[in-house]
Amino acid sequence: MALLYAHGPGLAQETAPAAPAAPIAPAVKKVAPVVGSVMPPTYPVESKAAREEGVVKLRVVVDKTGWTQEVRVQESSGFPRLDAAALDAAKHFRYRPGTVDGVATTMAVNVPVRFQLEKPKN
Repeated sequence: MALLYAHGPGLAQETAPAAPAAPIAPAVKKVAPVVGSVMPPTYPVESKAAREEGVVKLRVVVDKTGWTQEVRVQESSGFPRLDAAALDAAKHFRYRPGTVDGVATTMAVNVPVRFQLEKPKN
């Protein structure tokens, strides 16, 4: 079936039917991995003595079973000992794996690790 459009006095122009719309892809539901069990990092003795504190931001690749597959420092705390302690601890973190449409899959997640000393009591 063609459509007619008027163009000027007494004129009509036939146009081809519109092409069918492209199918709409269903929405994909992605859920990022969630930290489950955590072995807190060991605060390096030298860092405690030097009163070093900070946050190490890690990029962790979690496999579909919830184990750490790969870990790297995304943003340093500014203290190499704290960064190394965070990396070592994160290798042993356990996660609820990420999912795509309800199916567990390997996925990366950002994990902050905070090193903060207790304030001295007066």
